[in-house]
Amino acid sequence: MQTPGLNHIILTVSNTARSRAFYGDLLGFEIIVLEQDPDKSFFFACGGVQFFFFPSRQPLPNDRFSEFRI
Repeated sequence: MQTPGLNHIILTVSNTARSRAFYGDLLGFEIIVLEQDPDKSFFFACGGVQFFFFPSRQPLPNDRFSEFRI
């Protein structure tokens, strides 16, 4: 199978404000905050790929994997 490339990447982070500061202030990416999200998730684009950042959520009891954890 061949693909045309990446479209987006989703990352779960422990602190969205700190991540926004790192990627926006330090690295200079144009940050877009997703206003409808109370945790202030955000994204930026680079090289045609969108990078989405969402806050970590608590895992379920006895759960070994969750896409909502770091």
